[in-house]
Amino acid sequence: MKILAIDTSAKIGSVAVINDNEAVAAIPYQVESSHAEVLVGKIADALNLSKLDISDIDGIAVAVGPGSFTGLRVGLASAKGLAIAGNKPLVGVSSLEALAFSARDVKTRDALLIPCINAYRDEVYTAVNNKKMLFPECSISPEFFCDKLKDIENDFLFIGDGAERYKDIFEQRLGKRFKIMPSGSLGPLAVSVGFIALPMFARGEIADLVSLVPNYIRRPDAEVKYGS
Repeated sequence: MKILAIDTSAKIGSVAVINDNEAVAAIPYQVESSHAEVLVGKIADALNLSKLDISDIDGIAVAVGPGSFTGLRVGLASAKGLAIAGNKPLVGVSSLEALAFSARDVKTRDALLIPCINAYRDEVYTAVNNKKMLFPECSISPEFFCDKLKDIENDFLFIGDGAERYKDIFEQRLGKRFKIMPSGSLGPLAVSVGFIALPMFARGEIADLVSLVPNYIRRPDAEVKYGS
């Protein structure tokens, strides 16, 4: 199955093409102002690199959050537009799940892998899953999150820009139990989005184009500001 995967959840976006179990194209890019200015071109670049046309794509996968509110809207709108125009099935993938998946081959020993995305406003988006869900996806202050983790005996391996942004707080409160994986050691997140989507397509977990919306977790700043 050939999947076009899109991630616009952060300032570093990416587009990938997955052909069965291989990433045949993966293009990361740095956002200077808006994903909307570059995403279409990056999609075209990924298709050209994989020597495929959009008509050759069997399905589209997109990161639905949490993450940048504006970025998520741009990515989802582009994915929906491609799905409608080409009559392609679409699946939405959690950004936190994709971030954790990107470190799937890292030997963590007994450390819990914790994806951590900068939510700004002195918060992070995170979730903790150790065979069972310990903490569902949430927006939380680093300090309060550390308090929640203190009762867990494991060490913690954090990944993501949220871990880097609040590294000092995590180190101070968790001590030697806190470890961090540099974001530069991870590949483009769109690759993980595509690989997670493969079994979702196989199981028939196709999104409804009308009801699929970004997973903001909390209200966008503009809504909070204007009280809507």
